[in-house]
Amino acid sequence: MKLKSFLLPMLAVLLSLNLYSCSDDDGQKIGREQVEHIKNIIYENGEIIFAKIDNTEDQYIIGATEAKKAENFCNHLLDFQWNGEKYTYTLNDDMGSVVIIPTPKEGIYIRLIFDVEGIPAFTLDIASKAYLDNNNLHVGLRPML
Repeated sequence: MKLKSFLLPMLAVLLSLNLYSCSDDDGQKIGREQVEHIKNIIYENGEIIFAKIDNTEDQYIIGATEAKKAENFCNHLLDFQWNGEKYTYTLNDDMGSVVIIPTPKEGIYIRLIFDVEGIPAFTLDIASKAYLDNNNLHVGLRPML
């Protein structure tokens, strides 16, 4: 009887430890961490680092030497492995979303539409060098990806 009264509480402890170790926490960032990660990439000295497209309120552009670099930037920005299809990436804890649109028009590799808490809504086009040159958008651009 003493053995039973000892084993039952031990079994309960072991089961609870086992369940705790199998939690579904896979290291994903919470919403505020995701927002801070994005801010750390897109802001410098409180300003969005991308070139603003003339005569627009909320449209920016950056160049990329090739499509793969644009895709890698997108993956790093969102800490997410994008599959190349149109996709709405939703941040955790209702902190917003980023719509990813592949090749919305010739010369644009990826368009990102940001609606993220704490960041003014804006659109970012990641474009080829040829697109930038042909549309005279190379003035004032940050280095290309």
